[in-house]
Amino acid sequence: MPEARMIPDPTLARAEIDARLRALGYALVDDQRRTHTLQHTLTWQHADGTSVLLGEHHVLGERYVVVDGEVGERLAQALQPIPRATLLRELDAAPGLQQALPWLRRLCLLERGAPSDELRERLTRALAAPELFVRTAAMAAALCMARAHGLWALELAAGSEPVPELREKYVRTAAAERARDGSA
Repeated sequence: MPEARMIPDPTLARAEIDARLRALGYALVDDQRRTHTLQHTLTWQHADGTSVLLGEHHVLGERYVVVDGEVGERLAQALQPIPRATLLRELDAAPGLQQALPWLRRLCLLERGAPSDELRERLTRALAAPELFVRTAAMAAALCMARAHGLWALELAAGSEPVPELREKYVRTAAAERARDGSA
């Protein structure tokens, strides 16, 4: 079955998403709280075999959905996903990098396993921002992507981070991750 990632409408309360999934015939089959990663994952199953994973990433303050199966019109209407083009447009329309962070976080979660050139470009810009808050928030978003892409962001930031202690931490972490992979 195909797998689709999406960012549900952030204005929807989780209780509303739960109610909408139940109304479509989905049953909650797993509820996991991972305190070490500050993540809450709910898995919903439909009789037709389609499953919906709703992830709440508390570090980022964002939600994402992974649908294993066909994303029918009713499911899409229930979740009201934000199209990728809208995420990019809002990211670019933000008056500054700090205001763009919610859109950057959502794009990182959407493109977790295969970041586009557009996302890499915007992450590169945010990781080199003059404001420490923007750089560290961008790093938190990047580290929520698949491991190899998070490592790319660590190495990128290690080369340009102006705060020596943070730069050293990025260098040490990247080296440790490379050694763990055996690719040091």
